[in-house]
Amino acid sequence: MQIKVPPPIVMVLCASPILIASMFELSPNEVDWVIAGCLMITSLYIAVRATLEFKRHRTTVNPIRFENVTTLVIGGIFQYSRNPMYLSLLLFILALGVLFSAYWIGTLMAGVFGLYTTQFQIKPEELYLREKYGRAYDVYSQSVRRWI
Repeated sequence: MQIKVPPPIVMVLCASPILIASMFELSPNEVDWVIAGCLMITSLYIAVRATLEFKRHRTTVNPIRFENVTTLVIGGIFQYSRNPMYLSLLLFILALGVLFSAYWIGTLMAGVFGLYTTQFQIKPEELYLREKYGRAYDVYSQSVRRWI
């Protein structure tokens, strides 16, 4: 199966209303800066850890072509989330919502991203991984949550 819209593009599409709603005015609130900074740092940390884990196992980070997956990665950050890279994108959307004082639209768009990604990216990936790795994937998916 081939996904038509890559998750980073979906993230940009979901982040766009936040920027439009804020008209690019950053939050003057220092607490918002700290919260947004923490969310962005956490997002980056999770993305880097997940990418390094894929590289360590010599498998693809490309979410578009499932057939390029060579290993079921279950170690490192994947012990805590089956989808840490998508989680990092969702956290980034939330960070933008805080940074631009667009809390409700940020929360809403993070929800849209999560629902869309679950339905059109994660579920197809899970079907593929279940077919390819069988019982090993079932055991993993029963012990580690999709998001967190």
